[in-house]
Amino acid sequence: LRHPALYTLAYLYFALNCGVYTLSFWLPTLIQGLGVVNIQRIGLYSLIPYSIGAVAMLCVARRSDVRAAHHHYFTVSLCLGAAGLAATTLTPHLLWPSMALISAATVGLVSALPVFWAVATAALPKEAAPVGIATITTVSGLAGAVCPAAIGFVKTLTGNRDTGLYC
Repeated sequence: LRHPALYTLAYLYFALNCGVYTLSFWLPTLIQGLGVVNIQRIGLYSLIPYSIGAVAMLCVARRSDVRAAHHHYFTVSLCLGAAGLAATTLTPHLLWPSMALISAATVGLVSALPVFWAVATAALPKEAAPVGIATITTVSGLAGAVCPAAIGFVKTLTGNRDTGLYC
């Protein structure tokens, strides 16, 4: 617990998981807000970002390993995820531009997940790695409770999710 990198890594993984949980919980509602009312179609549209994200995750993880540039790929992926989520607020009633931005956010967020652990294990000393990984995982688990609820709270207060998506 004396390693400063641990707290930075825990924060980064918490933030990453906030984005992942936001997509997981709010994606059907976002798609419904784009004018899709049929539940089956909402489910089918939800497949699009995750299908693209799965392929991208494999490509990014492999490429970051081959190039040994985990920090770079993690940073780019995390920024793409954040920018994609924030940019969805700019296309509130446009289905395909919004789906493209949601897909970009998904690509960034899910691609950052495996690369993060390469960064984390390299940053933590070997003797501190087990406790560090457990701490990071525990702190990031709070994202599942905090972030979707915070977005719901912001939506209740303001009438839209925009501020929550920016965060």
